[in-house]
Amino acid sequence: MADKDIKTSQGLPEPPAEILVAESRIPFDWKRVLFILLGLGLFLFVYFMPQWKDAIDPTGKAFPLSKEGKGAIALFLLAGIWCGRGI
Repeated sequence: MADKDIKTSQGLPEPPAEILVAESRIPFDWKRVLFILLGLGLFLFVYFMPQWKDAIDPTGKAFPLSKEGKGAIALFLLAGIWCGRGI
């Protein structure tokens, strides 16, 4: 270490006369916005639809679909559109 001459008294070197920085432009992804709006629109459409007919199982028993059930279906469709697109 004694062989190296370190001059700390001079400080930092002079800055360059002009510094140019390129603009950072992020491209706008219209497909992404389209699928976000499509998912939200489908969610709201299914959630606020009028009451659906009862579901009937193979034994003939009827099951009414509650508002929470429609909300679950709407949320499933929203997630399917968003995850299928990779949003």
